[in-house]
Amino acid sequence: MKCRYSLLFSVFLLQITFLRSGAQSLDTLQLQQVEVVASSAQDTDNLSVQKIDQAILKVNKINTIANLLQQNSIVFIKDYGPGSLATASFRGTTANHTQVLWNGVPVNAPNNGQVDFNRLPVFFVDEAQLARGAQSASQQGGFGGLIMLNNQSVFDEGFQLDLKQAVGSFNSLGSYADFSWSNNKVQLRTRIFRSSSENDFEYLNTAPIPAKKMKQQQADFVDKGVLQEFHWQKGQGILSFYSWHQWNDRNLPPIMTNLERGGNPKERQDDRFHRNILSYKSYWPKASLEFKAAWFAEFQNYFLRTTSNYGGYETVSLIESKNNLQFWQQEINFSQELGKHWTLETSTLIGRQTAFSTYYDSKKQRDQLALRLKMSYQDKKGSLLELGAHQDDTDGQLMAFSPFAHFSATIPGTERWQYAVGVSKNYHAPSLNDLYWYPGGNQNLMAEKALQADFSLRHEIRQQRYQIAITAGLYASRISDWIQWRPTAYRYWVPGNISMVFARGAELFLKAGFSHGKFRHSLHVNYAFTRTTDESPLAQIDNTQGRQLIYIPMHHANALYQLNFNDWQFSYTVVYTGERNTSLNENEFYGFALPAYTLHHGSLMKSWKHFSASLQLNNIFNRDYQAIRWRAMPGRNFAIALSYHFNSNH
Repeated sequence: MKCRYSLLFSVFLLQITFLRSGAQSLDTLQLQQVEVVASSAQDTDNLSVQKIDQAILKVNKINTIANLLQQNSIVFIKDYGPGSLATASFRGTTANHTQVLWNGVPVNAPNNGQVDFNRLPVFFVDEAQLARGAQSASQQGGFGGLIMLNNQSVFDEGFQLDLKQAVGSFNSLGSYADFSWSNNKVQLRTRIFRSSSENDFEYLNTAPIPAKKMKQQQADFVDKGVLQEFHWQKGQGILSFYSWHQWNDRNLPPIMTNLERGGNPKERQDDRFHRNILSYKSYWPKASLEFKAAWFAEFQNYFLRTTSNYGGYETVSLIESKNNLQFWQQEINFSQELGKHWTLETSTLIGRQTAFSTYYDSKKQRDQLALRLKMSYQDKKGSLLELGAHQDDTDGQLMAFSPFAHFSATIPGTERWQYAVGVSKNYHAPSLNDLYWYPGGNQNLMAEKALQADFSLRHEIRQQRYQIAITAGLYASRISDWIQWRPTAYRYWVPGNISMVFARGAELFLKAGFSHGKFRHSLHVNYAFTRTTDESPLAQIDNTQGRQLIYIPMHHANALYQLNFNDWQFSYTVVYTGERNTSLNENEFYGFALPAYTLHHGSLMKSWKHFSASLQLNNIFNRDYQAIRWRAMPGRNFAIALSYHFNSNH
């Protein structure tokens, strides 16, 4: 224990020492404006970090991040339906094992540790990246990986205006506006949107025998949001302020099995969140220093009333849950080049999470302190070695020491073959709901711990007219003290550290481009094979050992083909989701697996002068399917969007 505290103190002193030396060098240097595009690690290490192309982001501007990831990454989205919850499963882990960063700050809710990707519009995002394996180990709890959503500052672009109006099936409407002005020192940008839908699609209800067609009811939603940005460039520094506010009002439809019971059920959820980040980053010849402060607030109101269809719709159950969540964080990041090949990066973070819920006995609070250190070595041939660790303190308790190592290089004797290998140790603290939910919360829970290893191999072919890059990878994660909620004899569920989970699998990525005259073709393919099983002694007793965990498909893949010709763009996407278990024990009632399904989507866009028009056709073959058991999903549907773009500099 003393050794760990000594390490914390040593890293802090090391950071302060370099901050002083950097500040002294700043006093004696007068430089012109410096533009930094990316760090050296981001430029060379593309085996463990997947960046979604700007062309793909542009096509998906009227969609949610849930749609974007499901169709263009290896992430499996656990989707309860349009307007409902959508969470991410990454490399065989659960939703709260996927850490989501917005401009470097985690947005996972403190109460359940999750992010609802159906509430995040692509319109508010300039860059989306996914980090896997050891590349995600710098963040506490990123067992599956990191999803990084960023906004970018752009100067000297004059006045820009981007307007979009979308209409679609099920009385869906979407209005989007982006206003931006910048000179060589200041950028102001405001983005607003409103999206709504009656969501009254027809679907096949498989609960009754025989199955029958029904129409979705009480599923309408309205999402509204505004994102304000301010960037000021002065000398070698940039001051940035991001302020994201959003309001989501949603009626939640009953599940298929409840529709035959009659009555007049009512279920809805209203969410409000406010996210603010203030940062200042200064660039020196061989160093950078960043100060960042964030304050988030989120309000959730859930209401459920079920009634009996006998005796005048008498109320059977009534639940109203209110959650008030707040989070603040302050962070100092420093980077210093040491000689020609070495770079030192340090980070100090302090934060507090506060939550009050109807189902907590009082307001709960969690204080966090984290110190991170990374050393990078890069030679002239592009080989990159990264060694790092983070040490966290939660509520005065020192958490597991979490080191990681990553190495990537070109195979000797070749120019187009690259490989990467990484190992890491990480932990994930219980969520506030795991600890304090009443009834059932368990304050004796231990943090989950993971040992992980991964290997990737990449081959590139570059010719004048075409380029192809293929990346294949293997990974394995052994997670101990996995937290799992289980039913008790008292008719409520209780979490416990009862599982030893072994997640392993393989991944394949293909990216190809081909040009022929005025035609430009591109192909993106993502495939994930995932095997995740509970290997604990309790699983052996329950006869569930070796069985794939629920709602984790063994096979998940998608492919996107894009064709550009003059001002026309055509896109076609195929998404395959494999069979998913819905229970740990196949002998349970309704313990069957959900069948695999394949969805086809297409889009066509035409641009002229300041305008563009697009047509999106989803689920082209009108496939009936369930992503979650008993949750209805829409058949064939469409969206039409008209856009207007103006730039005073062009």
